[in-house]
Amino acid sequence: MKKFLVLGLILAVAGGAFAQSLDFSGSAEAGFAILFGDDQGDDAAFVFDGYGASLGVSFENADGTGGVNLGVDLNDDGTVTRGDANAWILLADGMVNLVGGFGGPGGFSTAGGIDASFDIGGGDAHVSAIFDLNSVVDGLTAGLTIRPAGGFAESVYALGVGYVFPDVANFTLIFQTEDSQIDLGFGVDLTLPVIFDVGLTKAGIDAVFTDLGGANAIALGETFGYELDDLSAYLTFKQFLGGDDATLLFLGGVSYGLDIGTASLDFGFGVNSGIGGSGDGPGDLAEEGGNMVLAINPSFSFSGLGGDISIGYVLGFDLDASTNYNKIYFNFGVSF
Repeated sequence: MKKFLVLGLILAVAGGAFAQSLDFSGSAEAGFAILFGDDQGDDAAFVFDGYGASLGVSFENADGTGGVNLGVDLNDDGTVTRGDANAWILLADGMVNLVGGFGGPGGFSTAGGIDASFDIGGGDAHVSAIFDLNSVVDGLTAGLTIRPAGGFAESVYALGVGYVFPDVANFTLIFQTEDSQIDLGFGVDLTLPVIFDVGLTKAGIDAVFTDLGGANAIALGETFGYELDDLSAYLTFKQFLGGDDATLLFLGGVSYGLDIGTASLDFGFGVNSGIGGSGDGPGDLAEEGGNMVLAINPSFSFSGLGGDISIGYVLGFDLDASTNYNKIYFNFGVSF
């Protein structure tokens, strides 16, 4: 049944889309790394690191009221998988955007550290409707997603509501029937000098409630952004509550733009957390794990050889186990 729902939407717009426009996009990246430290024993390891590619094609009719998107991905394990594959059509003078296919419809992302998403479709088929309600209430949008799975009771449903007060604040509410999950997000735009005139650009907080009573049933995330000329920085706090022990994560970073590139320093500290393996950076700290961990990642990125180049060093510590790992990496990427 779900395949027929998606196929019907694609056929509804494909005829006009194919005839009017054809756009290609893609990216590819490759790199290598040297791993050493306690998890490598006495020997350092040279590995290929982070290679992959993607190719996308999009079709859109002449008046921009319908289209089809198709994509394919080459993953770093050598497998080839389907990327986004969906069709969309605008109805009711653009007030309703009907989307069906694989890969979520987007929208309704929360502003804080958890960064919840309305994309419950994931790799499964979905049908979604996004409603532009600005004509009713300025800044208001709403959305409904259905991920068919067997009958009505087995399917997954999500409802999203978003409100934006331009240049001041935004609010997001998402409810999913799967695990009875509720996502709340509130963000404040701090670029207005009347509020702060010190470069602080963003503040947001998220709250996610899932399967209350289970592990990590409540997740909170607070994030702050800072920009001043060529300097930018962020701080993110995350708390995962509901299990036997709470997990606390503290993430941050600073970057500075130079004429030849951008220098960055990212770090992460976790309590009741864990580090998966060699090369895991600050953003990879686990939401559970039982140990106190620390990761530091200085890097430098610049343009060259027709693409983007990044070099860096990751140093990770498991402070409870008294172990460490090290990674020196080089990555190159191109996109069009």
